[in-house]
Amino acid sequence: MSEAIHEVVSERVVSGASVDAGPAVAHSGFADVEPRRSVDVLLQVTMQDLVALSGQADLKASIMITAASIVLSVSFAAIRYSSVRWGLGTLMVFALVALAMAILAVLPRGTPTRPGVGMPANPFNPLYFAHAATVSPDEYVDRLGALCADNALLYEGMSRQIHALSVHLETRKFRYLRRAYACMLAGFVFAIAAQLISFAV
Repeated sequence: MSEAIHEVVSERVVSGASVDAGPAVAHSGFADVEPRRSVDVLLQVTMQDLVALSGQADLKASIMITAASIVLSVSFAAIRYSSVRWGLGTLMVFALVALAMAILAVLPRGTPTRPGVGMPANPFNPLYFAHAATVSPDEYVDRLGALCADNALLYEGMSRQIHALSVHLETRKFRYLRRAYACMLAGFVFAIAAQLISFAV
């Protein structure tokens, strides 16, 4: 599971139901769901699709970071020529904004948990490696066992994880990626316009 998924799980998966070592009550939406292979496959395939989308978003962000960095480097080296200064200056501004958006798309978020220091996170998520490191092996087994002890609770936890990752992909990664690519495209358009205006003047 990628770092982005762990991050989302840390922030949101258990926001509606705290996972403790004691008994837990599942959401009524899964109380009447009979555990069966089709449900397991549905959740597994959905999670795999979201993991693939997360990887694609990271790849697109990496491409944008590389492209924007190259544009900034070349433009900075050539901006000393007065004949292309307006066009390159405009392009640099948009490329800088696109670079910032691409970085925000892959920037880890959330409050970091220091392993072995302080109290375990509340709510505690046994699927998140930083949370798992804050408790002893026996306590971790108890907490993870509490999640797995009830099928409805387990389905609820998995569905919350899928929803949290979906929200993360749409509202954070892909939102910033759309802005980054749109900004880079606008940068080339406005740079050409600025250069043509400078030639006309």
